[in-house]
Amino acid sequence: MSAHPRTQQTRPLPALRILAYAPGSKREEWILSDLRKVAAIVQVARSPTDVIAALTEDPPPVPAVLVLDFDHMPAAEMLLIHTIRERGWCGEIVAVGAIAMAMRNSLGIERVVSATAPPGALTNEINSVGFHAKTTQIPLAKLNAREG
Repeated sequence: MSAHPRTQQTRPLPALRILAYAPGSKREEWILSDLRKVAAIVQVARSPTDVIAALTEDPPPVPAVLVLDFDHMPAAEMLLIHTIRERGWCGEIVAVGAIAMAMRNSLGIERVVSATAPPGALTNEINSVGFHAKTTQIPLAKLNAREG
């Protein structure tokens, strides 16, 4: 059986979605060029509020991987990024650059790519994440206090 002549065959969209945030970074082009080598849909955030909205407020499917350039991120933005975990996003964060161990632990970052890494290092980290499924926001239970 053949397809109808007016139908168009399309390739399925990649299941993996990646959000990249490299504020004011000269490495943004390096990050994006490495991400182009991954079979994924890549979004670029321009502010921490864009990151939070894309990961916790947008409808599913939301990005499963967040790539952050920590070398050029002000401390206030680093603290604001914690909102994604507080709001239930449980995806993988890949850090680029130097990041303190306390920050790695508090954000649950297991993958770090050195700022001096060769081209392809970020691609290798993304490919080793090991999951390509869609992620959905974890619903947060609202507790009702009983008056007694």
